[in-house]
Amino acid sequence: LIPVLTPILSMMVLFVVATADRYWQERKARQATVDLFGRFLDPVVVAELAEQGLRPETLDGRQCDITVLFSDIRGFTSMSETAEAAEIMKLLNAYFTRQVGVIFRHHGTLDKFIGDAIMAFWGAPVADPQHALHAVEAALDMVDELDAFRKERNLPGFDVGIGIHSGPAVVGMLGSQQRMEYTAIGDTVNLASRLEALGYPVHYPGLASHPHHALLARLMNH
Repeated sequence: LIPVLTPILSMMVLFVVATADRYWQERKARQATVDLFGRFLDPVVVAELAEQGLRPETLDGRQCDITVLFSDIRGFTSMSETAEAAEIMKLLNAYFTRQVGVIFRHHGTLDKFIGDAIMAFWGAPVADPQHALHAVEAALDMVDELDAFRKERNLPGFDVGIGIHSGPAVVGMLGSQQRMEYTAIGDTVNLASRLEALGYPVHYPGLASHPHHALLARLMNH
């Protein structure tokens, strides 16, 4: 009986070990996804991405259609010259926290903070056929959030400009061996930044490109 049971028990042990190893590998991969994208994405989207599993092209870089948004605080330089450094940092952190919350609610990807500016995009790493619409909805809510923030803190001169553009971009991990960031690069990003800067001379919070309007119109007609 023992000679018969020994191979069976060995196979059972091997099956249990292989199953446990596969479970831990999958758990490790999911945790790596959470650690990597937890700073850039809404937790719900991160969980979805972790469940799907990371594809090599997600990290290595791929070209896809996205919508890019830039938001920059108006008059920040003069504001920083008349306030304590610690107070400025506290103000920015509070403002950024609220605006990032808006971006995440609309399933956007936080790319980076550039001084007093925010860069975000829609359409990667999770595909979003309505990325143009979601970016506009986020921008409108960001303006509402700004109004509430300004009233709460009695900052009548605190204002922002927003630029939005849709088009192809290369998206992936970019940086050095010491530090990598998930980001988007290309002409689409550059144009969105220029549109945001064009809003300086006028009292209008946001500018969107013609390609973005065209894409948005197609989405609204479906």
